[in-house]
Amino acid sequence: MTTFGIKLVAIGTMVVDHLGIFIWPDCGWLRMVGRLSFPLFAWLIANGVRHTRNRKSYLLRLLIFAVVSQLPYVAANRQIQTDFWKLNVLFTLALGLAAIYLVQKIHTRWGQVMAVAAVGAAAWILRVEYGAYGVLSVLASYIFFTRWPQLVFFQTIIFSAPYLLAGALMWSMWGMVEVKVFDFNQLLAPLAFILVYFYSGKQGTKAKYLFYIFYPLQFVVFYWLKKIGY
Repeated sequence: MTTFGIKLVAIGTMVVDHLGIFIWPDCGWLRMVGRLSFPLFAWLIANGVRHTRNRKSYLLRLLIFAVVSQLPYVAANRQIQTDFWKLNVLFTLALGLAAIYLVQKIHTRWGQVMAVAAVGAAAWILRVEYGAYGVLSVLASYIFFTRWPQLVFFQTIIFSAPYLLAGALMWSMWGMVEVKVFDFNQLLAPLAFILVYFYSGKQGTKAKYLFYIFYPLQFVVFYWLKKIGY
């Protein structure tokens, strides 16, 4: 499996997920398939860091397309939730990339932990899609890139953390609060790394801007589909 092949699977599962959001919300299996998308994009960012010649340009490119994508992203989502507001997943990937760069630049363990915590807090404050655990997924993909068992283990911990924390809160405040957690489908996300196991180390077809262009365009399509009554 080449980098290009993994990118196509990530895009395909993303589209399936968004079909489950915008067109067929009663088809739960679409959202289940869609849980495989983000972990693959997180891994692709880590792979990109290992091969890019200009890291600042890589981060800037992510941020530019994140800004470009924000309007269609919000417009499409407001067709199904009128008060919707989040920053799109490209901002999440950019923050994950920033976390990788900070870990590379800072040479003390305590400093690295504080830097990652700061980026995670920024993800929470800015309300990016997938939040702090999306940032951690990108970082873990980089740290354990060549160690597949550890990669799967830590990604499972990361995607399970929201449920574990919510469960602990419910246990400690039983009967006093109602805790809203994410859809449990998110626990399927680490299955994406089964595909990563078969990575060949080759790039395959070069399509540098495929995802960057496709990402905002899909929201334009979904926006108009909802406008005409789908």
